[in-house]
Amino acid sequence: MKKILLLFIFLSIINAQPGWSEFVFDGVTRQYYLHLPNQLGSVDGLVFVLHGFGGNANGMIGYTQMNEVADDNGFAVVYPNGTLDQGGTRFWNVGYEFHFDETVNDVGFLVALALSLQSDHNIDSDRIFSTGFSNGGEMCYLLGCEAS
Repeated sequence: MKKILLLFIFLSIINAQPGWSEFVFDGVTRQYYLHLPNQLGSVDGLVFVLHGFGGNANGMIGYTQMNEVADDNGFAVVYPNGTLDQGGTRFWNVGYEFHFDETVNDVGFLVALALSLQSDHNIDSDRIFSTGFSNGGEMCYLLGCEAS
């Protein structure tokens, strides 16, 4: 019995490991990093952390230290990467004038990713939030307007 219990705990820990994943939306393969809290059991919410113009998810992981906050409070954190614009700069499509010809649907992507993670990790839809810097902050504002 102890071996079965230990195997179950070990498999639960393996399945709950954070890491990089890909998500295809509108025919575009997107990347995100998911951090799940260290404690076993249910995940008590999800926070999207969005980088600024020219930034990336790796930078946000290191700068915000949100993983530690998530571990202390039992919620998951996801750090998605924006796409590259025509100049090769990572961004969120919030309607900047200089991005007038960009067509990537970031609102749709983030909503679809939220729904997928909600389903995969049994997260309450009323406990999904977003935060971000600069262009990422503007993306959060756009999400609040279009996909609250």
